[in-house]
Amino acid sequence: MALARHSRKGTISLDFAGSQGVRAVVAMLAVALVGTALFAAGPARAQSATVRMTANRTSLTVGETLTLEIRAEATGGRVESVEQPNLTGFDVVSRQLATPMSFQFGFGGRTQVVQSSTIQTLTLLARRPGRYELRPARAVVGGRTFESNRLSLVVVPAGQKPPPGPLQGGFAPDPADEPPAGAEPPADPLAPPTGRLDGAQFDAEAFIRTVVDKREPWVGEQVTVTIYLYVRSGIRSAPTASREPTAEGFWVHDLLPPQRSLEATEQNVDGTPFRVYVMRRFAAFPLRAGELTIGALTLDVPTGTVFDLFGATPQRALRRDGVPVAIRARPLPDAGRPTDEARVGRFTVESSLDRTQVATGDAVTLTARVRGTGNLRDVRIPTPAIDGLSLLEPQIKDEIEAPGDLVGGTRTFEWLVVPRRPGSYTLPPLGFDTFDPAAGTYGRAESAALSLVAAGNVVAEPRPDDAPADREPTEGADEPADPAASYGPLRTESALRRRAPTLVEQPWFPYALGAPAAVWLVVLLVAAALRRARTRAGASAPQRAFRGARKRLAKVDALAKAGDARACYGELSSALKAALEARLGEPVGGFTLSALRGHLVTRGMPEELATRLVDELEGAEFARFSASGASPDELSRARDRAQALLDRIDRFTPSPAERP
Repeated sequence: MALARHSRKGTISLDFAGSQGVRAVVAMLAVALVGTALFAAGPARAQSATVRMTANRTSLTVGETLTLEIRAEATGGRVESVEQPNLTGFDVVSRQLATPMSFQFGFGGRTQVVQSSTIQTLTLLARRPGRYELRPARAVVGGRTFESNRLSLVVVPAGQKPPPGPLQGGFAPDPADEPPAGAEPPADPLAPPTGRLDGAQFDAEAFIRTVVDKREPWVGEQVTVTIYLYVRSGIRSAPTASREPTAEGFWVHDLLPPQRSLEATEQNVDGTPFRVYVMRRFAAFPLRAGELTIGALTLDVPTGTVFDLFGATPQRALRRDGVPVAIRARPLPDAGRPTDEARVGRFTVESSLDRTQVATGDAVTLTARVRGTGNLRDVRIPTPAIDGLSLLEPQIKDEIEAPGDLVGGTRTFEWLVVPRRPGSYTLPPLGFDTFDPAAGTYGRAESAALSLVAAGNVVAEPRPDDAPADREPTEGADEPADPAASYGPLRTESALRRRAPTLVEQPWFPYALGAPAAVWLVVLLVAAALRRARTRAGASAPQRAFRGARKRLAKVDALAKAGDARACYGELSSALKAALEARLGEPVGGFTLSALRGHLVTRGMPEELATRLVDELEGAEFARFSASGASPDELSRARDRAQALLDRIDRFTPSPAERP
C-alpha cells in the first residue's frame, strides 16, 4: 500500500462540510468572533513556553558567517520579550524577527489555547578565534522566565580548516549521518514516512500508525517511536487516550513538549486523502536483549468540524486501537568487549578541581562532567581510591536534552576530597567504557589526570580507645615498691549511719510526677471535643448546600427525557456553581469564567480540575443554544461529566481565602 505525501502543514483543519454560500459565511464569522473573544479574554489555560537555540554550523573560520536562530514558543500566552546570549567575538550582520500566532479551539469540556511564537534569526560574523560557550537565551512569558539550551561555537584562525563541529547542544556528530553532496535536505522528522504502510491496520475512516526508526537496535541504543493518527474527515477537538502505549523493558524519554497544538499533514493512502496528526513521540532505550514490544495506543477521536456547533453535521466520537510493534534488541557483541560494563552512546568526560592547592584537612571539590548522546542515567563513574586522600560518595546532577530528537545532555559528578597528609597528589583519569551503536565498536571516555598539592600539618587520625585500667601488667614491667600503695589507706574501724530515703523514694512522688501530665491530657481532650463540635456545626450548612447541588443534578434525567435541553444545561450549571460555593464558602456568581478559573487555582484547586470546571460551564452555555446539544446522547454525556466533577469537588479541600 503506497503513500503519497504532500508538504502542506497547518493547525487543526476546519472543514466546511455541508455549508456553502451564506451559511458558510455566517459560520466563518461566528468562529472569528469566538476566536477574537478568546484572545481578548487572555489565555484560557496555564502559560508555558519552550525556548530553543540552534545554529546552522558550530565550527567555522575567522571571517565566515553562521546563522543563529532563537525560537520561543508560548502556549496559553504571549512571548513578552527574548534576551539573546552574549555574542562577544561575533558581529551581528543582520537580524530578522517573526511572530507567528495560532489558535486551538474546543467546546464542551475542551480547552481553548492561544499559542504564539517569537523567532529571532541572526547572521553572525566571526571576528577572532576561540571557543565560545553561549549561555542560554531567555524568554519572558506571563512574568515567568524560560531558558533555552546552551550552544558551543568553535572559531579557528583564517587559513585553517575548522574541525568537525558538534551538533546543537554540544554533541559529537556522526560522519555517517551527514548527507552526501547534492542530496536533498532531510524531510520533517515529525512528518509521517512514505512508502509501505507498516505499524497500522488500515481503516477508511480513521486509524492509528506506530512507526519506529529501528527494529533491531543494540541494547541501550535509542529507538525513536512516533505514533500518528490518520483521520479522513478531520477532528473538532484534541483526541483523548483511553490506553497509553506500553514500553516494558525500555527506559523512555518524551520528545514532545507538554503543551502543544496539533498540526495536520495531508497524505494520500491509495488515493484516499487523510489528515495526519502526531499523537506521541518518544525515545525508547532497550534495557535487556530479546523480543520487546511497544504496546498499542487507544484513542477516542471526536470527528467532525468546528461548524458542527451550528448543526451542520452530526458529531461523532470514534475509538481506534493501534497495532503493537515488536522490537528485537541485540546484545552487545563479544568481540572486543571490555571487562567492565560498557555504556551505550557517544560520550566525553571532563574533570576539574575548584582549587589545585589546599591546606591539609581542608576539602576541595572534584567535578566530572559527562556530555554526549545516549542514556545518561545509566552512566556511572567509580569513586577513585587514592592513598592519603579521603573521597566522599559523589553528588549526581542530570541535565537531559533532546536536540534534533537525539536524547543526551550532561551528567555531573561532584566529590568532596580531603587530604590527610601534606604532599603532591595525582588524581587518575576518570572515565568508563563505551559502545558506539552506529560504528558497532567499543571505546573509552576518559578525562585527563589532575594534580593537587596539600600543605600543612598531618591531620590526626582517630585514636583507639584507651585500654582498660584492670589490664594485666606487661611482662618485664617493674613491680611497685610498696604493695600497700596500690590499695590506698587502711581503716581499722567503721562509722555507719542509718540511710535516709531520697526524694524519688517517697510514696507520693509518682503521683506528683504524673499530675501535670494528667491535667494537660484532660485539657487536650476537652479542647478536641470543643473543636469537633464547632466543626460539625460549621460543616452542616456546606453539606446541606452540597446535597442540594446533587439534587439539582438528579433533575437532569427528567428534563432530558422531556427534551428540554435549555433547562437541562441550566440545571447542570447551577449544580456545579452550588457545589463550588458550598466547598469554597463564598459566592462565585460575580466571577467571569476566566476570573473564576484563576480564583479556583488561587484557592488551591489543581489547575487541571479548575480548567475542566470552567470549560464545562462554558460548554453548557454554548450547548443551550446548539441544536446538536439537545440530542439524548449528548445530554447523557454532559450529565456524566457533571457527576464526575461533583465527585472531585466533594474531595477538594480549599486553602483559606486571602484577606483583602
